[in-house]
Amino acid sequence: MTATGEPDVTVLDRRLRLALLDRTGSDVRFVGLVDQALTSALQTGTADLPHVLYLSLLRAGLSRLAPNGSEPGGQHPGGTGLGNRYPSGTRPNGAWLRQAKLTGGGRGWHLLPFAPEGMPAPGDELEACLRAIRVRWSAHTARHLYPTPAEWLQALLPPAPLAGNPYSLARLMRVFAVHLAPTDCAIAASLADLIEEPGEAAVAQGALVGAGLAAHDLDREERAWSRQRHLLTRMPSWSWPGGRDGHDRDVLAYLRPDHRARFDAAVGVLPFSTGLGHALLTGLPALSEVHRGAYACHRSAVYTEQRLCGRRPDPEAAAVHDEVRRDPVAAGPIVAAVVSANEQVLGAPELPVGDPVYRLYARITARTTRAHRLGADDLAPEPVPAVFDLRRLPAYAEIVRRNADTPIVAALAARVRAEATARDDRKALLILADAGYADPDPLLDEPIRLRRHREPSGRPGHTELKSQPSRAEPERSPAHTDPKPSPAHTDPKRSPAHTDPDPLLGNEPEMSILLFRHRPDEAVRRVAAAVSADWTVAAAMLEHAAAELLALAGPRIAHDLHDAVVRAVACAAPPGTDPPTVVDGTHPRSGSSA
Repeated sequence: MTATGEPDVTVLDRRLRLALLDRTGSDVRFVGLVDQALTSALQTGTADLPHVLYLSLLRAGLSRLAPNGSEPGGQHPGGTGLGNRYPSGTRPNGAWLRQAKLTGGGRGWHLLPFAPEGMPAPGDELEACLRAIRVRWSAHTARHLYPTPAEWLQALLPPAPLAGNPYSLARLMRVFAVHLAPTDCAIAASLADLIEEPGEAAVAQGALVGAGLAAHDLDREERAWSRQRHLLTRMPSWSWPGGRDGHDRDVLAYLRPDHRARFDAAVGVLPFSTGLGHALLTGLPALSEVHRGAYACHRSAVYTEQRLCGRRPDPEAAAVHDEVRRDPVAAGPIVAAVVSANEQVLGAPELPVGDPVYRLYARITARTTRAHRLGADDLAPEPVPAVFDLRRLPAYAEIVRRNADTPIVAALAARVRAEATARDDRKALLILADAGYADPDPLLDEPIRLRRHREPSGRPGHTELKSQPSRAEPERSPAHTDPKPSPAHTDPKRSPAHTDPDPLLGNEPEMSILLFRHRPDEAVRRVAAAVSADWTVAAAMLEHAAAELLALAGPRIAHDLHDAVVRAVACAAPPGTDPPTVVDGTHPRSGSSA
């Protein structure tokens, strides 16, 4: 419900909308009131974020013209801007009444053409989409650093508003639930119960299993286990158009919603159920290989923690750790860096990690851990390596961010900041700003200019990227690229920061974090603007800033955002219909209304 500035109007809800529609024959009057209320609400900032979200979604839903060109408020369901997540031409009649999927406006958001098993789906555009996603991911991973194999794989997901991006209300509630599970399990459980989409709900329940175990709450643990098993069992299967099931063997399998849910659930239960993870990924060899890398990292961490506590190491953890220690090259750079850091924390020499950036990451991470855990007094800044790859400034910045609370990274941070500033490497500067080593204001001040910036490239020509390096092959870093230089690197008149345009500049995860951290009122205005263009962009902004939102508004912010979306959808539903019972993969909360 939304207060308005008019003395005779107290709330902007479905009852008022239908009354005005009945009186005037259109939604023009109601939309005018929504506009007035939204203008007023945007003056109040972060405290009213759910209020602004409600009004923005309501305004966007009512602004979609019906196909016949009628004014907002026509009888056609398309006028609401709400639809189901089925590919074009495959939506069952009336499905939008039962399950509203928020869709964007001018950005042309569309899903990859997956379809529920047995349902026809177009296949012509799939390969082009997959090629574009792989090229973008390869360029991204060539420049960035990933502390875990899972994060490396998850970077495959396209950002909003590109095709195939995963952002939704269900995913947002899952992210909040995972954040809150260790500290406020009751609210986390209530958020998990709102999620109708089985994959996201299963991942949320996995976090609750871990929280129950940590709190020695056997009832809560068993309840979450039972629900997760049920969700994974009933999770619908999707299919590749044209029978292209060969993609299941590749990392591209992570793009399929059902495979992605299984992988995320498998990683989530690693600390307490390795066998379930292996079972979930049967028939998905590339995802299984990444999962094995994640398992090795986890067991190495367990082994190290037990050694630091003076306990006898678990035999299985010790065996996994020792296997990587004896042959780090075969394990791949990410796993080798994790185990090398753990070895150094325990006082052993560093391992021969093949990728120099990951080797530096392991060395600095070990020093930081020793300072925190063991009280080591060697806090002198780590020297900047003599061979400094300017194409991987975001990777060096990530090392700084992961170790930002000690002077050990001071020299590295200064060098990265200087080089990134000289080359307009926005990604590196955003990471440094998030870590507190760069001024965020220049990055936040000029969004229009920044959208004209060019994306600093990796090394062109590398379009294929394996999951984790095979044990039968020489090590290839996830950041491995074709050594052939690009034109940007051979032409002295061109900076590496000015190669190919990136239409997504300004939508980076760090931008959302920095906005809500430093300029919350502006962040709210940007969320409102994103809603009018594409809901997935707004959902992504909120997801990336989840920790900041919890710090600003407390744990109830998640429920408030969910209620705002559900009420907006209900209010914008066509006259003569019931509001959807499922909204963007979530259930309306009991008692919520428009």
